[in-house]
Amino acid sequence: MKDPYVDPETGVLINKLGHTDPQALLEDETEAAYQRILQLELQPIPGNFDFDHLKKIHQFILQDVYDWAGTLRTRDTGAVGMNLPHCRPEHIENQAAFIFRGIAKDNFPQGLPKDRAVDRLAYHWGETTVLHPFRDGNSRTQRVFFDELLKSSGWTIDWQKVHASAVQAARYVAMEANHTPLRDVLAVGVHRNNTEPPTLAKTQGAVIHLEVAEHHKAMIEHLRSGNREPYNPNELSDIANRARMSFPASPTHRARSAAPEDLKPPRPSQPKREHDLGRD
Repeated sequence: MKDPYVDPETGVLINKLGHTDPQALLEDETEAAYQRILQLELQPIPGNFDFDHLKKIHQFILQDVYDWAGTLRTRDTGAVGMNLPHCRPEHIENQAAFIFRGIAKDNFPQGLPKDRAVDRLAYHWGETTVLHPFRDGNSRTQRVFFDELLKSSGWTIDWQKVHASAVQAARYVAMEANHTPLRDVLAVGVHRNNTEPPTLAKTQGAVIHLEVAEHHKAMIEHLRSGNREPYNPNELSDIANRARMSFPASPTHRARSAAPEDLKPPRPSQPKREHDLGRD
């Protein structure tokens, strides 16, 4: 089936930057999103943590790259390499209404105990992962959204203490089975709100495809075994142990005199990551 988002001649997502080379688009899109997420860490988009709020975050992050930023996808998609379909486009609005009613019901008030806050966050993030309302940029948008939602209850995620590939795998497990692995891998990085520097933008793109598949398999086995101990990504395998906490250094960014709305992003200076799923 023809993908209306893709240039039929180049096979590359149609973009505002005029790129026809996929690697050039990946690099500039990654840099543009990094800059926008950095801005959101300093000045979050106000909202009620509803579907419109999520759309506004998506639009802000990818506004420099795609005309469809902030709009719902019109084609079927699935989790990369996992054979897990996302919500059909024609059902996104109805499913979103159900999901965001649940978020509103939980409310995430100040003073919510940590265990409860992380558990409900993981549940709703799993549901939103199934929804996957946009053609691209869902993971980045959801990280910003749920990071801010948790802060509203008085808690913060230190993303440098969270195993990025395990989080991605746990989101897939939450799509098909159970949200507890996602709760477990997020909980290790959750602490009370404070004035420490934000870590969301600088850990963008820390997901490695091979690790995601390994963690997904291990999490399913962990659940089937009936093991009541929290899932520990550092016990997985030599692959996971070698790469754990392997967040890339934040790219070196050249100074800009243009205002944010006039941002024309350069390519990032970090090396190409062959198995980087953080792009979505």
